[in-house]
Amino acid sequence: MAERNQGGDLHYKLNLLFDELREQNCMVQNLKDELKGTAVTAFEEAKRLKKEKEMTWRFKGNKAQHEFNEEIVNILKHIEWSTEHGKGEYCRELVTEACEKIRKRNTLIRIADTSEGGWDTVNVYESNPVASDSDEDAKISRADNKATKKKGERIRGSIRIPRHRKSGSRHIRSLLHVVLLRAEEEVFFVVTEGRALHSHRNRP
Repeated sequence: MAERNQGGDLHYKLNLLFDELREQNCMVQNLKDELKGTAVTAFEEAKRLKKEKEMTWRFKGNKAQHEFNEEIVNILKHIEWSTEHGKGEYCRELVTEACEKIRKRNTLIRIADTSEGGWDTVNVYESNPVASDSDEDAKISRADNKATKKKGERIRGSIRIPRHRKSGSRHIRSLLHVVLLRAEEEVFFVVTEGRALHSHRNRP
């Protein structure tokens, strides 16, 4: 009877040991999958950065939108991986991150669309952080005023007359002065001749 009990205990312990080994194997496999996923992600990120470095952009806005889209695509890839490997908590974190990025992007688009400075206002808004308790509308208004002022300065600077043209304008003014003087002389001559002719006709 005692031997039978001992045999049952041994069988039970062996089952526990096998279960623990299977659990450890699953953990090791998950770790391998994570490392593999990290390696693939790093390779794809390096390839993406190399491709972006080789690209030339005509407009900064297009570049910014492309970079944002790539960030979202990268997050979605991680979400796909986390769902395949049962990483529910990690998946929820990624979903929250993606939603926050999209919300922030929509805020910037709304600021650019409703402000005088457009995306210049957005650039000033992002480059000048203020205290967290500051009024958001006031922050946007300050950024818009600063961006509009800078845009006005750029426009004024783009229409300035170069130095070589200033000398030409002085030359034109001097020519106009000579023309006016000659015109005055002609008028004086005509008036004088008219008076002389009038006095000659009035003689008896």
